[in-house]
Amino acid sequence: MRRVSIVLACYNGEATLGETLDSLAAQKYDGPWEIVFANNGSTDSSVEIFKAAARRHPAVTMRLVDASAEQGKAFALNVGLRAAR
Repeated sequence: MRRVSIVLACYNGEATLGETLDSLAAQKYDGPWEIVFANNGSTDSSVEIFKAAARRHPAVTMRLVDASAEQGKAFALNVGLRAAR
């Protein structure tokens, strides 16, 4: 069975991030999977929301990676993909 990595690039996504993470965590997959949160320099509460979701869903592997060295979704996704297991 393949391992699945969901890479979520984020810049100031507090308005929808909690719901998005809860929805992803509710998904069922029999194999190993993870959520990689690539923070693209958010200045809102996105990182705190992500950390709270990781605490609420301990059965789901959720990792935070810093993708703030360069602004943009493509950069953040590439950082997340490199961090994916």
